[in-house]
Amino acid sequence: MWWVLICLLLSLCKSASEDCKRKLYEAKEEKTPGNSGFVIEISSATNTSLINPEGYTPGESYIVKLRGWRTKFTVQAFRGFGIYAQFESGEHAGKFDLQGRKGEARIAPNCRKAGVSHSNLRPKTSVHVLWHAPDTSEKGCAYFRASVITSRKVWYGDDGPLTKKFCVVEGYKKALAIDDENSECCACDEAKYDLEFVGLWSRDTHPKDYPTLEHLTHFTDMLGASHSGNYTMWKFGMIATDGMKEIAEWGNTYKGEQEMRQNAKEIRTLMKIKGLWYPEVQGRTTSSFVVNRYHHLASLAAMFGPSPDWCVGISSVNLCLPDCSWIPERTFELLPFDAGTDNGPTYMSPNNPAEPRIPIHPITTKLDKRSPFYNENSDIIAPLARLKLTRKEVVKSECKSVEEYQKEAFNATNTSEDEEYKDRRECMVTNWEPWSLCSATCGKGIRMRSRVYVFPIKAQMFRCHRQTIERQFCNAKISECEG
Repeated sequence: MWWVLICLLLSLCKSASEDCKRKLYEAKEEKTPGNSGFVIEISSATNTSLINPEGYTPGESYIVKLRGWRTKFTVQAFRGFGIYAQFESGEHAGKFDLQGRKGEARIAPNCRKAGVSHSNLRPKTSVHVLWHAPDTSEKGCAYFRASVITSRKVWYGDDGPLTKKFCVVEGYKKALAIDDENSECCACDEAKYDLEFVGLWSRDTHPKDYPTLEHLTHFTDMLGASHSGNYTMWKFGMIATDGMKEIAEWGNTYKGEQEMRQNAKEIRTLMKIKGLWYPEVQGRTTSSFVVNRYHHLASLAAMFGPSPDWCVGISSVNLCLPDCSWIPERTFELLPFDAGTDNGPTYMSPNNPAEPRIPIHPITTKLDKRSPFYNENSDIIAPLARLKLTRKEVVKSECKSVEEYQKEAFNATNTSEDEEYKDRRECMVTNWEPWSLCSATCGKGIRMRSRVYVFPIKAQMFRCHRQTIERQFCNAKISECEG
């Protein structure tokens, strides 16, 4: 009996250790001692002036670089590599992020949770990957270890600068932003944030009753804003405005934009963001916005469809920290919510207006057995999208009165696209063409409109990225298809 138990324990230990093999598959010979000039370097991903930081701040992002020695005339090359991030216990530390791009790196097949490795054996002089630090400081230091293949029979690993100990920065004290629309901000400086929305919703992530007409799947154009606590775009328990109703049912942002412009003093940046339409529902779309001491909150909403009035988004997210600084990064896994304007229980439900409207509320697994999210055995819904807010720039500024912030906002409230392109003649576009007819003769479909660059060749040369096609959800004249 004891022998069986010992064997079982040894087997479990072996299994755990084999979960991360740092020796690369192509490294057939014994490891060559030393590092041959190869080193690991770390820099901040959000603060370009912070090179070789002394430690990591939980939740922040860093660039991990592997390179060889270089002189004025020579650069050392290598072919294969592996970079691994683990705590002393062997557990993976933080997370590498390849950002969905094809490049020199991939998830390491020999160490999937903790490492990245080469995607090809072509000569390379350096490689860098994005690493998200652990969210807490509880597990201590992260150890970065690298392996390098220089030829068929020569490889190096772990020795000297190929191992880097990266601990929590000294004096770190976790500062949390409090998501309360009544919270006050003490940061005098302004900050600019990049916004990235990544679609996750698919037949694989949400298989139950996934729309059979897959070409209709989409996240509509998104509407968002940086704003003060005196403006609310949407929140749970609130009755949807007419603008929010139009977004939730049709993906039409026009009324929502009007409502924001009517509150121009309370809005610093109005964001209208290109949606994700089939076959790019699992793609990404971006924008940017500015926050200040008065306008320190951010909200966003996007319909996903086909659906009656279902959305994802954030509501009055606070980016200002108690220490009067701006949070470097926030990431949200977006779950579905019901705007309360239509009673339809399924993706393809015909129009069934909620009269009167009911409060905006989260969609759960127990609300309606007909719902594609219904699950009597679980309370968990997989996220439909991921939203990432990254601080890109802090602009030094003096503290001002509320009236001054409001006056500046009233004069500056433009869409994020307008702010980027309004002064660039090369990026001028024509007026929008009229909307097309609904693509379906019965049930639900899509309508579109387009515009073009006035100077298309110059727009291409200057890499203009204005939206030239808009799509909206629509109902055909015959609301339900027979059969």
